[in-house]
Amino acid sequence: MQSKITLHIGLYKTATTFLQCRILNAIGVNHIMPHSDEMHQLYDVFENVRYRRLTLLQGRECVKTVLNPVLDSSLVVSNEHLFGHDKNLFSDVEWRFQILEELFDKPNYIITIRRQDAICVSSWYQGVKQKNLTLTFDQF
Repeated sequence: MQSKITLHIGLYKTATTFLQCRILNAIGVNHIMPHSDEMHQLYDVFENVRYRRLTLLQGRECVKTVLNPVLDSSLVVSNEHLFGHDKNLFSDVEWRFQILEELFDKPNYIITIRRQDAICVSSWYQGVKQKNLTLTFDQF
């Protein structure tokens, strides 16, 4: 790939939506957002490589095909799902990074973090707000 790609793969509940919606748009950075068609295609390629349905080389060719129409001098691909999830204790994070390094030709990374207690409170509040959680915070 001719241009440098930056992957924004921050953990859940670490202001990733704020970065995506406010910062990247405000500074005019060329970026691929989580719910875009391009991101769905990239995530499918990533998952197919992760589950070994595609080789890394095949995956890299697929990524090039998806990115060629949108790639200019630099690009930020933003999706926290690429990093993994605490539900599986990030057990495959090393394999995920190997895949990302190959698929995106040694990209730069933006990885956002947050104190664990703040993530807990934010996760609980989001569940209550979306009405899919009825536990008190202490029960949570």
